[in-house]
Amino acid sequence: MRDPASSRDPLAHASRVRRIARSISALVALTLGLIVLGALVRAHGAGLACPDWPRCFGVWVPVLDLRIGFEWAHRVMAGSISLLFVGLGVAVLRDPVLRRAAGGPLAIAAALLVAQIVLGGLTVLLGLAPWTVTAHLLTGTSFAAAPKPGSSSRRRTKAPGAARPTRGFTSSALCASMTRIDRFG
Repeated sequence: MRDPASSRDPLAHASRVRRIARSISALVALTLGLIVLGALVRAHGAGLACPDWPRCFGVWVPVLDLRIGFEWAHRVMAGSISLLFVGLGVAVLRDPVLRRAAGGPLAIAAALLVAQIVLGGLTVLLGLAPWTVTAHLLTGTSFAAAPKPGSSSRRRTKAPGAARPTRGFTSSALCASMTRIDRFG
């Protein structure tokens, strides 16, 4: 059964789908950037530069030095990505065709985002316990990979036998994360 909105103006609907797919790709890229920023937080020993969560020294905008700047920027970028994800989720859920095509990956990504927020808080509140740091990395990597199948669904309809580009990325990311888990026991 065709969606009535798409049968009225299929070009407008196709344009909307392309915009949302590009936005999802941008979300994935931003999330990968956030993972790099998280690595910088870790490399600079800034994981506890803000000793409380969700605020930093009891305020939303702290006085910054390099370490606090890394940690606070990580939190701000994570919050921005979360808001972008919610906006894209609403856009996908409002469109029946997109909801059918991307509802599964969207639900998985939503569950991962909730887990990621909880793990981010626990990482600070538990003083960088190795299991929280590892789980935070693994969940963030999984969140970055989760929305991608939905954004490539239109490519799968054009080329049914084509390989999905996220499989290699997902496997690589999970292997890297598992190596990190193995390191901490």
